[in-house]
Amino acid sequence: MAIQLWRSFGRYDGRVKFATWAYRVAMNVAISHFRGEKRRIRDTLPFDDLAYELAADDPLAEQAGDNMRALLRLIDGLDELNRALVLLYLEGHTSEEIAEIVGISPGNATTRMSRLKSQLQRGFARLENFQETTT
Repeated sequence: MAIQLWRSFGRYDGRVKFATWAYRVAMNVAISHFRGEKRRIRDTLPFDDLAYELAADDPLAEQAGDNMRALLRLIDGLDELNRALVLLYLEGHTSEEIAEIVGISPGNATTRMSRLKSQLQRGFARLENFQETTT
C-alpha cells in the first residue's frame, strides 16, 4: 500500500484532502487485490472469537451474534462498490466523505446508501421469515 501511495503521489492534485486521497488509493489497492485473487483465504479468527464477544450472561447475546453474522453475510453478498459504501458508512463516514473516497457524487452516495439500507433490511426480513418457517 505504501508503495502504491509513493507511486501515485505525482498524481495528487490537491483538490481533496490528502487523507481522503490516500484512503481512496488504499481502497483501490484493496479492490485490485481481491479482484486478482482467485480464492479468498480467510486467515482470521472465527467470528465468535473476535473482540465483539458478548457477555455470556446476556440473554440477547446469542441473538445479537446471529444478527451480526447475518449482516456480515448480507454485506459479503454485495458487489465491490456497494460493499465499500456500506463499510465506509458503518465506519461513520459522511456521505460527502464516502463520495470523495469512492469517486462518486455526494447525491449518488446518499441515494446508493438509502437503497443499500433498504436492501439489507429486506435481507434481514427474508432471513427472519425463513427462520420462523423452519422452527
